[in-house]
Amino acid sequence: TMALDQGQAISLANAVNHLSNNMNANAGALGEVLQRQGAVAKAAGLTEIQTASLGAALLSSGAGPEISATALKNLVGALTKGKAATKAQREAFAELGFEAVDMAKMMQKDAPGAIKSVFAALQAMPVEEQSALISQLFGEESKGAIAPLLTNMAELHKAFNLTADATKLSGSMQAEFALRSATTGNNLELMRNRITDIGGMVRLSRETMRNIRQNVLIALGLKVVFLVTTVTGISGLWIAVFADTGATVLVTLNAMRLLRFGRNRDL
Repeated sequence: TMALDQGQAISLANAVNHLSNNMNANAGALGEVLQRQGAVAKAAGLTEIQTASLGAALLSSGAGPEISATALKNLVGALTKGKAATKAQREAFAELGFEAVDMAKMMQKDAPGAIKSVFAALQAMPVEEQSALISQLFGEESKGAIAPLLTNMAELHKAFNLTADATKLSGSMQAEFALRSATTGNNLELMRNRITDIGGMVRLSRETMRNIRQNVLIALGLKVVFLVTTVTGISGLWIAVFADTGATVLVTLNAMRLLRFGRNRDL
């Protein structure tokens, strides 16, 4: 385990949340990397938050948590071997302009700086030699996570920069919770409004049907009345025509009552 106290655990959680929000590194996958190799990285000179940054950088290369965890272990292990470095590792360090013992000391003083310097030296090497140097230093199984970072060093720098200022990390999880709560509350309010609107639409449809029935009765009623009176000679043809026009006006005015629905749902 990483042997963290409560304050350190909260700070680490904030860092993981901040990194996952700003990089292609899922919080769950990053947590798995830390669980697997966090203690090893701390022993190598990285703080728990710096370990999270390195893990996020490796994950952002597209590697899964298992490969990223292996790469992290092999990376910090190779840089801290010192006198125990293999002949192949010493030769690789020499090609990059470093000594294994000096590198181990650099890791204890400034682990992020040491890691960045090694990656920068690897990146400066001819492309055809980079793969072999990665294998010599960190092992073949680490290539999947380390090699992509050489073509995108900005991700490595970004990962460490994101956690460099502790004030930016403080409250990251609380802010995330507040944002999610606000979003959830807003979604619930929208859903409530939609439900309310459904009720309103039902009432509008009922009122519309009632209005249609009224208009049909008005129109047909007037036509029947004036048809009878015209046939019997009580009223003339022109009166029947005016009555038909009047019926159109009446049903139009009656239908316009529905416009009140938009202003007042309680019809």
